[in-house]
Amino acid sequence: GRFCLALRRCWRVRRLVLRGVHMRPAAAAEVMAALQGNDTIHFLDLSFNELGDAGIRTVLIAITLVSVSCSASGLHTLLLDSNGLDEHSAQVLALLGNAHPLRVVSLRCNRLADRAATLIAGALPGQCMLQEIDLQDNDVGPAGAEQLLAMINRGRGNLRTLNVRGNPRIPAALLEEIENKVSQQ
Repeated sequence: GRFCLALRRCWRVRRLVLRGVHMRPAAAAEVMAALQGNDTIHFLDLSFNELGDAGIRTVLIAITLVSVSCSASGLHTLLLDSNGLDEHSAQVLALLGNAHPLRVVSLRCNRLADRAATLIAGALPGQCMLQEIDLQDNDVGPAGAEQLLAMINRGRGNLRTLNVRGNPRIPAALLEEIENKVSQQ
């Protein structure tokens, strides 16, 4: 409604925090449509909402479309913590590899498990600008952690931080190996 109309007219917004506003997929679509063509926004926090797969898909597709036209500018940080994402969200998260200007993605406190971690690891192309991925406090297990480690070993892009702490199924030795590999990059 009014908020999206105001957002369309405001081209100087650099940070947009819509944290915990009970946003659903339809509202996410309106917000992303309002942001279309806005290359000044660098930080978008949609954490603690009810976006689920449909809302996250809308957000990532919009970012992908924008990134085609302006890879050097635009959104750099996307926070999607606690949005009800689970293993069914994995295909949606594969879109991260197309969201070219993103540098920081946080997916903390969802229910993402091995399949999601595997798809994220496979989705990130070598030229991807992602520097930080936060998967803390999800349900990633050994199989997903191994795929993330394999991604690091392949030298995927500019990744400097990969947080998988708080995933109790990842063995301590594997967690330590991931942290050591990332710190060597």
